[in-house]
Amino acid sequence: MTNKNTNKPILITGGAGFIGINLADKLLSNNFTVRIFDDLSRNGVEQNLNWLCEKYKERVQIQLGSIKQYDSVYKAVKNCESIYHFAAQVSLSASLVNPLEDFETNVKGTLHLLEAVKNSTPISSFVFTSSGKVYGSLHNIELTENHTRYSLKEPSIYNHGFNESMPVRFNTPYGCSKGSADQYVLDYFSSFNIPSVVLRLGSIYGPHQHGSEEQGWLTHFLLQTINLNGFTIFGDGRQVRDVLYIDDLVEALDLVRKNIKKTAGHIFNIGGGINNSISLLELMDTIFSISGLKPKILFDDWRTGDQRYYISDTAKIKKMLNWSPSITVQNGIKKLYKWLLENKLTKAQLRNIPIKEGIKQTKIKTLAS
Repeated sequence: MTNKNTNKPILITGGAGFIGINLADKLLSNNFTVRIFDDLSRNGVEQNLNWLCEKYKERVQIQLGSIKQYDSVYKAVKNCESIYHFAAQVSLSASLVNPLEDFETNVKGTLHLLEAVKNSTPISSFVFTSSGKVYGSLHNIELTENHTRYSLKEPSIYNHGFNESMPVRFNTPYGCSKGSADQYVLDYFSSFNIPSVVLRLGSIYGPHQHGSEEQGWLTHFLLQTINLNGFTIFGDGRQVRDVLYIDDLVEALDLVRKNIKKTAGHIFNIGGGINNSISLLELMDTIFSISGLKPKILFDDWRTGDQRYYISDTAKIKKMLNWSPSITVQNGIKKLYKWLLENKLTKAQLRNIPIKEGIKQTKIKTLAS
């Protein structure tokens, strides 16, 4: 277990990104020292990092560099207590455009980090976030459809979602790279005794996510609606995901590290689970009920590798660590909606937003303030 009184920092690669910045906030609030390693290539991450540094000052250690450069990675790893590895190429469609870049970042970058750990100071834990995309497109799962969503034809087979025994079927360069990386992480536990664990994530959302069409779709849909812009749904909108609010994920990440003697060498599927599943069409209704704004939707063809139905079965981590999601879809989207109003919009934009119950315009801090 990491000792928060130690002078050694916890390293977060990709630490200026959405998940990294929220985890860093949690760790720093509990008096840990945190080292952020990031190349600041993603939209919005400089804003995240500025927010973190303003809040915690000199307690945040920052090293700018690329996961693709071994020397930079080795320097970042040196004298660290624990590591969370989030640095990645995260777009499925971008991986189809440039598979080599996807490989260099996700596979070679992860190997750089694992080798740096193997050749440097021993660490107490190594936590890697993989993806539910390693299970492939899941086109072999028989589905039925109604007006708003797909459902399992034989719900008794996967009535709690897909668990860790689901066969991996790498599909698309992104699925191949994330799957390969998570297998390397697991192997470095068995081959080199690095105390590592893999979390295969579903759809995560929440504050500090700068959603785009490529990644962070729930935040993207909500922000585009607030800005009175349209957006594209690929497919028919009936595709189902289990969504998990970032605070719940951060709690899982913290528990996995604290209990590394039990969790090392394990894979965990992490998401909102069956009770927090939602289709894209159902999300449109939820956005309207919360914001009073009707999303402007365009539809386009299905994309390569798209899953029509994916829900994480979180029974394994619940049994081992007593973790389960605590924030419902409705409450999570309300929390994100409020955060976006407070942090992402100007006063001029806010005048176009219906003020719903619980959102007080007089208290909103905006970029224009």
